Amino acid sequence: MDGLVREQHYAAEMDGTVLPYLHARRQEGRFTCPDGRELYYVHYRADRARGSVTILHGFTECAEKYRELAYFFLHAGLDVYIPEQRGHGRSFRYVADVRLTHIEHFSEYVADFTAFAEQVVAAGTAPQFLFSHSMGGAVAIRYLEQGGRLFDRAVLSCPMIAPSRGGLPLWLAKAICRGAIALGGGRRQLFASRPNQRDKVFSRSNDTSRARFAYYRRVRQEDPAFQNRHPTYRWTLESLTVADAILQPGAPEQVHIPVRIYTAGQDAMVLPRPQAVLAARLPAGEQCFVPEARHEILYSTDDVLHPYLAGLLHFYFPQ
Repeated sequence: MDGLVREQHYAAEMDGTVLPYLHARRQEGRFTCPDGRELYYVHYRADRARGSVTILHGFTECAEKYRELAYFFLHAGLDVYIPEQRGHGRSFRYVADVRLTHIEHFSEYVADFTAFAEQVVAAGTAPQFLFSHSMGGAVAIRYLEQGGRLFDRAVLSCPMIAPSRGGLPLWLAKAICRGAIALGGGRRQLFASRPNQRDKVFSRSNDTSRARFAYYRRVRQEDPAFQNRHPTYRWTLESLTVADAILQPGAPEQVHIPVRIYTAGQDAMVLPRPQAVLAARLPAGEQCFVPEARHEILYSTDDVLHPYLAGLLHFYFPQ
């Protein structure tokens, strides 16, 4: 078995083959963050591990989005760790409305991940690898820039160095958020965030695979904990300012492990140029383009996804 799932009969294969395989190797737990909050994580054990990979999910996501990727990594002999970041999934939330995603400071994500790496992942099988997507990519690079030394190689897939602003100038987007926060609306839904049609209509989604889009939509609908939809004003402001921290003078130059940045050619969620700037400044950085992909490269059609997955393994285990 190669660990690949095909689009044809995708849901049947996920439910009938992938989920039982994952369930037999799944452990769940919680870890304590520096501020005392508890976050949830999933750990899958490979049958004959030759290493470990930690997956850092993106905005409004959860561990269950990465079932197919975990299945692939397990077949490649990698133990898999997936923490659910605060404000997501089954982890601590600041707000009761499960549709909202809130953070007080982006640095909390980084502190949380540092604690997870030290408390949980450090005991895993070496070598240790990191895979991150979108918002998770921003967390991953800040962890590495601030001296994180656990991982041997890291992948940033469509990292949120700078999010798309819907045509607004950066200064205006920041000013709107700061004004709302000053009026006590930091934990309120961003006014420009409408019901997310990307969850409902394939043509407006960030995916190119109808089968994968439909399957994850079903997963999200099955549990309220997976139904994050909207950012708050504070989360939005933090996302707009994180690029300043990531690209500050001297920061990327502190990361000396190999880092591969994947840029999707049809990405409407994050800006591509900051990814190129980051890749150029990393001492061992490289940028790879996936022209046919949208923001969710992992939910691409087979002809795009399967070579992408093979490329991940070649990067983690260079010959």
